[in-house]
Amino acid sequence: EYNAKDFVRTLDAIAGWEHATSHYVCASTHEQHPDALRRLDGMHVGAHGYWHHTYLNRVDNERNIQRGIDVLHSAGLSCSGFVAPHGRYNPGLAAALHALQIDHSSEFGLAYDDLPFFPSGSNVLQIPIHPLCLGVVMEAAFAAAAQLPKLDPEVRCKLFRRATAATIEHFVQVTRTKYDACDPVFPYGHRDGRVGRYPELLQETLGAIAGFGSIWKTTLAEFAAWWRQRAAIRLQVHRHGDSLIISGQTPAP
Repeated sequence: EYNAKDFVRTLDAIAGWEHATSHYVCASTHEQHPDALRRLDGMHVGAHGYWHHTYLNRVDNERNIQRGIDVLHSAGLSCSGFVAPHGRYNPGLAAALHALQIDHSSEFGLAYDDLPFFPSGSNVLQIPIHPLCLGVVMEAAFAAAAQLPKLDPEVRCKLFRRATAATIEHFVQVTRTKYDACDPVFPYGHRDGRVGRYPELLQETLGAIAGFGSIWKTTLAEFAAWWRQRAAIRLQVHRHGDSLIISGQTPAP
């Protein structure tokens, strides 16, 4: 959803980190706010469908994704990549992504916490992300609170603050673990009522990442382009006397 305060707070929280964030926009909820969309100009913007729904067949998915892309283009934004609503993945979505020549996509319903790959029969690069976000933790906290007597608004607020603190701790821990393993890490979250409502999640997570000097701080679009170039390199091993020489070659354009 579009929430003006959460939208602004999110962008304020990532100030100085615009080069390391990707914004996948649900077009139907942002279409009537062109000024907000213009604030994303110069950042990596991707498609998230027009309606926040992933369909089962190619035609409906293709229509929904293309309509969302058209809204972004009408706002003067370039669009690269796609993430499916609710992280769902199915053959109908795969066919739509192929038909629309989408460069990269990310659906944790297919894979998560893994290296990028091309799904069977697809040339759309799948970039797995970390599947846990603030919204999931908040939903768990709310479900637990629902088992209690009528919840005081102040107690509810404290509960969500605890959920935010737990998510921050988790994000920092996951980032450190994947950093030590030399793996990429892509945390995610929704702006409305979540990272926009509790921007300290972004601020503290990004602050922790700043201390990891060897992490390439980039967007999913740039990472996807680099991974395609990396995948195109063909390594060869030659024996030269008592030595082994490893050479890398890239195919001609």
